[in-house]
Amino acid sequence: MDMRYVMLMLLAIPLASAVPQGIGALKGEGLDAAMTNVECKTDFMVGVIYSMNEKLGVNDDLNAQADILQGDVGKLNGYADSNDTASFRDYVHGTFAQHMRDAKSAIKDARKGLAANTSVCNHGKGKKATENVTAEDNSTADENCTSMGQIRKELSDIYKEMRATYDSCHFGSLKHAADTKVEEYQEKLQNKRDKIEDLGAKGVDTAELEGVVDEAEDEIVNPLEDAVDAAENDTELKDAMHGYCLHDGCKDGKNFHLGARFETAKLGAILDKIRDAAEAKGLGEEVAAIGSALDSAQEILDAAGDSQLSASDEESLDGYVDDAAARLKALLSKLRSDS
Repeated sequence: MDMRYVMLMLLAIPLASAVPQGIGALKGEGLDAAMTNVECKTDFMVGVIYSMNEKLGVNDDLNAQADILQGDVGKLNGYADSNDTASFRDYVHGTFAQHMRDAKSAIKDARKGLAANTSVCNHGKGKKATENVTAEDNSTADENCTSMGQIRKELSDIYKEMRATYDSCHFGSLKHAADTKVEEYQEKLQNKRDKIEDLGAKGVDTAELEGVVDEAEDEIVNPLEDAVDAAENDTELKDAMHGYCLHDGCKDGKNFHLGARFETAKLGAILDKIRDAAEAKGLGEEVAAIGSALDSAQEILDAAGDSQLSASDEESLDGYVDDAAARLKALLSKLRSDS
């Protein structure tokens, strides 16, 4: 095959794709599931508030907290609909989390001072009030009054029902997030296989790249899928999701660093394809420089193993890969012009 045509084909290959690392690389992962989880929490908290209003009388402070939380749901739905993962995450961990704490605090305040010797009396038109009732009066209390002991029991029963609903909703949202993570990982591997096929069609030896993808499937994607399918509670689902990361997002789990490993192997395979032609043209120094950058990148990956990369190592790794890609692109252009 004409070398000029070979170089033209190789130049068409993207040489410097981003090396995705950590949660940021999985933009949009489980966003719908995260929104469902927000709704689970909000429905539970608002339900507690409304049950207290029903049994104890309307509390304006509690109602204000319920309105705020429902407003948060609307705000977060907007972020979710626009796939704005960063804003969604920041709002959940900042504003929404604080509003949940405020609501819990308001509920605790509303419960204070409700002594056992009080009753809740209905004065008509939906108005209720707590009134002191002595032990002797309790036996002859107005039929429109309910003892606080009975109110507490009713609230406890309602709480247990809502808690069961929340637990089921919460588990469902986590399961959806975990399933979504598995699906996205599978899509990423298929994307890599498509790139491998394209490289093979251009005459590049793809054996090492195929090995990287197969290893990722065996060590990360399949075990994650099995763990998610076997999970019976929230803890097991969270352990699965935090235990297997295709890139670099698992603090205490297994990290594969797929982006960096694939990119390094791809650049190396292309370099091997043109090595002889480049050296024959007296471009051995350029070949050696690219090889050195890739070796440095591989050393960082080997040292990291399946642990997370430090910030400095991640920066260095990106630098070596980008340097190798830029040098390889320049070398391909030179070979093409000289052919």
